[in-house]
Amino acid sequence: NPVLQPNTKYYWRARASSFMGTGAWSEVWVFNTGSGSSAQTGITQIGSEIPVEYKLYNNYPNPFNPVTSLRFDLPSDNFVKLAVYDILGREIKILVNSELKSGFHTVDFEASDLPSGIYFYTISTTGFTDTKKMILLK
Repeated sequence: NPVLQPNTKYYWRARASSFMGTGAWSEVWVFNTGSGSSAQTGITQIGSEIPVEYKLYNNYPNPFNPVTSLRFDLPSDNFVKLAVYDILGREIKILVNSELKSGFHTVDFEASDLPSGIYFYTISTTGFTDTKKMILLK
């Protein structure tokens, strides 16, 4: 079994093969792995209702040490990128970088490897972007 390396961008594509021949290659897909113990621990969908609008909530708890929850609503299936940035605007971690179903979602952010300070998290989807501030206090 191959092991995915932390902090690595992977590319993949596929094609069908059968007794009738081999098809064309698909488009190239990309995903990024997180870093070590602070990699994405999972995206949890809450309930089965569908929200009426996109929304990014304030993280809870805030300030936090070392784990906080980030909640967001998706009114339709969409590709979602949820990333954390430092005070200088450098991307620190990508928490979500995938297609998600509509609904209410939460993601835990574990920051034991980061210093105390102010961080920002941004959600980007087709037609919606929002940013919130969080404080890590150790």
